[in-house]
Amino acid sequence: MEGCWAFDALEAAPWATLESGLQICKILDIYERGSGQQVNLQKSQITFSPNVDDLSRNEIQRLFEVNACNTHDKYLGLPSIVGRNKRVLFNDINERVWKKMKGWKDSYFSFGGKEVLIKVVAQAIPSYSMSIFRLPVGLCNDLKAMVSKFWWGSRDGKRKISWIKWEDLCLPKNCGGLGFKDLSLFNQALLAKQAWRIVSDPSSLASRVLQAKYFKRTDFLNAHIKAGCSHIWKSLV
Repeated sequence: MEGCWAFDALEAAPWATLESGLQICKILDIYERGSGQQVNLQKSQITFSPNVDDLSRNEIQRLFEVNACNTHDKYLGLPSIVGRNKRVLFNDINERVWKKMKGWKDSYFSFGGKEVLIKVVAQAIPSYSMSIFRLPVGLCNDLKAMVSKFWWGSRDGKRKISWIKWEDLCLPKNCGGLGFKDLSLFNQALLAKQAWRIVSDPSSLASRVLQAKYFKRTDFLNAHIKAGCSHIWKSLV
């Protein structure tokens, strides 16, 4: 089992201390003895925020005997650190959809076949990231443009006429549409689902972690965005 670990300093009390590192070692030891799985330290990395001093960094790194890195690019397919340029960070979603679609020759498919490919493949690829992060509107518009171009087709490299607005195609079939997803609204719906889980199950691990960090003295529905909070929290709020 491999992993990426991050140590940070929160408010006035630093988490990145040798004592906190020893507590994590105890937790990992209990997990290993209980599950039979062992952490592969050779494949694990640790990163520190700028708030952690050099002495604490060296002590913790010697304790875990793992390599340090500046940032973890991704973990479980999602970015570990989200900076200001979110468009570039999530651009790999755009590229994955494009790689799928450029191999599809629209002239080979009926409209029924195109509908299945769009719903099952092209619009399903971003779902995992959308359930965690609020994606940039520009990225969603680019994805919509790619899917729309495939749906209407092209001839001699030129896009054919779009006879109906994409928003109308996103309506349910009983309302005259085809049930395609408006990706921005779909993104919002997936995040609302996560938010509802926090409200309805406050004893879950995710709810308790977020409450301890972001809304200690209030409930989730009255919580606000704080300075320095994660993009996940901003997305949920």
